[in-house]
Amino acid sequence: MKYLLILAAFIAGTSMPLQSAVNSRLSQYLHGPLYSAFISFAGGLILLAFLIIASGSGLPPLSSFSGIKWYYYTGGIYGVMVITSIIFAAPVIGIGSTLVMIVTGQLLMSVVFDYFGFFGMPVIALSPARIAGVVLIIAGVALVQTR
Repeated sequence: MKYLLILAAFIAGTSMPLQSAVNSRLSQYLHGPLYSAFISFAGGLILLAFLIIASGSGLPPLSSFSGIKWYYYTGGIYGVMVITSIIFAAPVIGIGSTLVMIVTGQLLMSVVFDYFGFFGMPVIALSPARIAGVVLIIAGVALVQTR
């Protein structure tokens, strides 16, 4: 199961350049990145609604929502930040440079989240190997930026 999840994450990552290119081109047709981001999220909302209906699991009971901390509802805001920044940046600096900066930010914050176990995630110590991995990724970022 673990390897299947790793493969699924990899496949999701391979879709990001496609999403970046499609959304950036749509932005040019619609004369604005925010319109493109809106359509991107509307398409995602429609797909999620279909998947929820197709799963047959129904909606969670309203009681499930009580006691949830307010910041657990902010995930969509971060998605908007990612998609909109890609739509703005990709046509200017390229898809590779845009995504490598996103991956770098993700990696650095992931190490911090792992170290402190934020939001109830498992605590993972900062080892020399993890530090070396981050340094190598940053070196890779510098190389990808080279034209």
